[in-house]
Amino acid sequence: MAYEVLWTRLLVFFLGNTTYAFTTMLTTFLLGLALGSLIFARFLDKGKHLLVMLALLEVFIGLFAILSVWEFSSLRDMILGLYGRSWYDATGIRYIGAFLIMFIPTLLLGIAFPLANKIYVNNLTKLGHSIGNLYSANTMGAVLGSFVAGFMLIPIMGITGSIILIAVINLILGAAVLLFDLLARHRIKWATAGVVAILLVVVVTTVTVPSIELQKLSPGQKQLFYREGSSATVVVLQYYNGMKELRVNGISEVGTDNNSLRTFHMLGHLPLLLHENPQKALVIAFGAGIASGAVAEHPLQEIDAVEISPEVIEASEYLRHENQAVLDDPRLNLIIEDGRNYLLRTTSRYDVITSDSTHPMASDSWLLYTREFYELCREKLNPGGIMAQWLPLHGLAPVDYKTILKTFQTVFPDTTLWSANQYTLIIGSKEGLTIDYSHLAQRLQDENIKEDLQQFGLSDPIAFLGSFIMGKEAIAEFTLGVPINTDNRPFVQFAERRKEAGTYDRILAELSLFRESVLPLLTNMGDEASTIESRLQR
Repeated sequence: MAYEVLWTRLLVFFLGNTTYAFTTMLTTFLLGLALGSLIFARFLDKGKHLLVMLALLEVFIGLFAILSVWEFSSLRDMILGLYGRSWYDATGIRYIGAFLIMFIPTLLLGIAFPLANKIYVNNLTKLGHSIGNLYSANTMGAVLGSFVAGFMLIPIMGITGSIILIAVINLILGAAVLLFDLLARHRIKWATAGVVAILLVVVVTTVTVPSIELQKLSPGQKQLFYREGSSATVVVLQYYNGMKELRVNGISEVGTDNNSLRTFHMLGHLPLLLHENPQKALVIAFGAGIASGAVAEHPLQEIDAVEISPEVIEASEYLRHENQAVLDDPRLNLIIEDGRNYLLRTTSRYDVITSDSTHPMASDSWLLYTREFYELCREKLNPGGIMAQWLPLHGLAPVDYKTILKTFQTVFPDTTLWSANQYTLIIGSKEGLTIDYSHLAQRLQDENIKEDLQQFGLSDPIAFLGSFIMGKEAIAEFTLGVPINTDNRPFVQFAERRKEAGTYDRILAELSLFRESVLPLLTNMGDEASTIESRLQR
């Protein structure tokens, strides 16, 4: 189970942080274990030197586990040549590559368990008792292995260091079993012990090499931060032009280019400016803290921010300029927890909830794009409350984009869609949404808010409202006929196989057909109503 946890964490670097990485690992593990047991039952069950066989199995399991670290690193070059292929071709090739790396050690593990049963069960009168003991030890080991690997070894030793440590345990166990086997020949004992000793020396002298290979740096990149934690591997890179990038499990999550910064700032400001009088806000997925920094520009009484990975919080210190040192804000209450779990247990109520979750295809984020999640958020909103969520245009087929939008609207009927250049934002209000123009214009004159939005040309109320794409009726028509994304039927979790070249442009083209004016939502425009209408219709 330790190998299962560690290999899964390795696979996301090469197969992406999607459900297919876990599926690849799991199918390989189950098939290897099953075939190993079958091979033992058919061909090895009558062997005479069972302890020698078990010792050699342990040695070879450790050897192939060590080799797997270097073999996984070699997958990177192979995968780089897959861009442009169909999803089926690319996934099939990646699966075969990962399968071949993990198959031999899992096959040997499949042989080891029935072999241990054969050795341990030597009295038929106590058959049930003996098998029960062995299965009990196996279950306890599985639980302990997964817990220790995920929560202790990775934070202390890193992923590759943990794999090597577990492999070394296999090597030592193999040598120990052989040395204590009274029936084994001395030459076999000492030859095996010598091989294990040589392997241990090689491992100790080269243990740092695989860790470097997990995060290769390209020309012009500088690594500012690297941490492997129990939930994620987090990296902050800086480019020659000064731009920074936060990567989680090998996937780019936050960039400091103008388009990304505009999106994060809009995600923080938009729901708060649309709310009449917000006092308390919740940010789900703190990330680099840029959206939270924008939220903190408003005169709120309290800001709660939830982040599942403490390593991400550490990394955000390297983006203090971009997040406006929001961690120093005394109003910020940082909560290290899963976002959905926090919503389930908290008794707090909020005026605004902002979800800055990562891409909906990610294996650790799709649960933040389901109907059940949106229902939880609605339940935690005060009367008149507003929810906002980032919705990407990239990496999604039109049907997946529409599915998320429709799912959101089933919980928040008064949904509106807004543009943030290369991305979009969904806004849902607990009651009907209207925008008091005079109140909005006045709040945009707040010194902190104006300065923050001015860098993106959004401090003018007309420019700000120009980000509006469509309202509830247009959204209902735009999403007609697509499914709902739920916990039990996570349609969007498998969006990768529907993704193809040009989907970004297709979504934009379809959105342009439904784009409408924000004017029906505006109230209290005063004597400038005709001027405002004219400027918005340009």
